Amino acid sequence: MPLKFEINDENLGTFVADEKIFKRNFEELHKIVGDIKNGEKDLKKAAKLLKALNAKNPLFLRGQAILAEMYLDLDDESAVTETLVRGAKAALKVVPKDFHGRMDMDNPDVQCFVRCHAGYAESLAAKGEYKAALAVSRRHLAFDPDDMFDRGRDLGELAVMAGEPETAALLLEEQLETRPSANYSLGFLAFQKGDYARAITLLRRAFVLAPYTVDFLTGRLTAPNIFWEQGPNMVDYHENMAYVELMGGEMWTNDQQAREFMEWLSQSSLALGERSKMADVSEKCLGAEDGEEMNAAVDEWNALLDSINDESSAKLVREADDPEDGESLYPWLLYSKAQERILNGDEEDDDSLEDDFSRE
Repeated sequence: MPLKFEINDENLGTFVADEKIFKRNFEELHKIVGDIKNGEKDLKKAAKLLKALNAKNPLFLRGQAILAEMYLDLDDESAVTETLVRGAKAALKVVPKDFHGRMDMDNPDVQCFVRCHAGYAESLAAKGEYKAALAVSRRHLAFDPDDMFDRGRDLGELAVMAGEPETAALLLEEQLETRPSANYSLGFLAFQKGDYARAITLLRRAFVLAPYTVDFLTGRLTAPNIFWEQGPNMVDYHENMAYVELMGGEMWTNDQQAREFMEWLSQSSLALGERSKMADVSEKCLGAEDGEEMNAAVDEWNALLDSINDESSAKLVREADDPEDGESLYPWLLYSKAQERILNGDEEDDDSLEDDFSRE
């Protein structure tokens, strides 16, 4: 066996390569990489040669990881995924199925395996195999608990997509302190349960703690606002963007009713007023000339967060009449009906303004 799995003296899982086979493969890898001199043409040739080497030696994990990086440089995402999955599946045949412990991240082969294994989890999610992706991701975090930012960050959203709301809620609650965008996903879950006041509260908090996310989700993309990145709430533009680009965006896109609920709430006077107050506090923090002014701004911020509660949210959970047909519905359902009418072209054109201009 060219690669074995062992538990080392530190009780960490690790790989041990056959020295003779590894030396031969590594020398060939070194030659392939060393011949890359003139850009894309040489890189494509090297990738072809390395792919052939890996085909003969699927457990040569360094070759699999480096080949994936070559394809990444060549902007061939499907080949990147294929290579990582191939490497992960080959290595998993060596790792005992009942091993869910930590691995020795100082071992280069373990490092390459973890890279492949993360790609394997991502490929499952991309194919819509959410339950499998969730299982692989959780095992991945057992192997490498420090990989919370990459594999762990969208674990809650994966659980939502896998149809495990209770698991998702527990995971997302644990992330609230470090990832404000988790409020969006918890709001999504509350809406699905029919707990509308709670969903509104969570989304209102999301709008002020992770404001860029709602702009991404609703298509109102804006450039980073320097005022939001000041004061007691340091909004992370890239973290908000990552939520949408990873599982968060897919989660909301796949549920039209939840998305319309979030869109309606984001345009409510209550939510808009709170975002305005958030901007006001951030501007005060930016312009604070002393600690006293900063503390006053922070007190305003804390008061804003305290005002976002289920009691104030419940006031929005009341029915209203549709001006078109008189039907009494929750406001987000009225929003949905209006959207549908517009998309279906059911709204009559209002030529009155044009007529007024034409008479002048």
